[in-house]
Amino acid sequence: MNSQTVQRTPAAYDLPIFIGYSDWLIISQSMVDQFADITQDKQWIHTDPIRAASDTSFGGTIVHGFFTLSLIPHLTQIMRETHPLFDNAKTRVNLGANNLRYLHPIKVGAKIRAGLTVVACQKYKKFENITLKASIETNENAPIKACEVELIERTYY
Repeated sequence: MNSQTVQRTPAAYDLPIFIGYSDWLIISQSMVDQFADITQDKQWIHTDPIRAASDTSFGGTIVHGFFTLSLIPHLTQIMRETHPLFDNAKTRVNLGANNLRYLHPIKVGAKIRAGLTVVACQKYKKFENITLKASIETNENAPIKACEVELIERTYY
């Protein structure tokens, strides 16, 4: 009998597969201000806590939608590095995103976390195109979905 190591990649499983949740991350005004400086998106609802408290129904500043989106790789990195589904991955390349929705504003100072599910996989000879559904939740005590998106990545083995 010849024993071989079988590489188990997302294509070998029935999908969808829920990977898990990240740890909670607090979004500070300093982080939002840095994002505003880098992107030149300095709209006052993100950068002026006094005006945002008096002139919006949010009660203060809110996190940029694209900042929220940009945190998904950071929030999901540990899940990707430790989940056995991705053990054999050598490199991942971002191919794009589908169905991005901002469902609830995230207040500056709030905690957020990411949830990750593998929803589709196309297998090729040396790589797989994997579709992941990522969601961002806020409000640690009673989580509220704030953002969801399908991310498409090419994973090389």
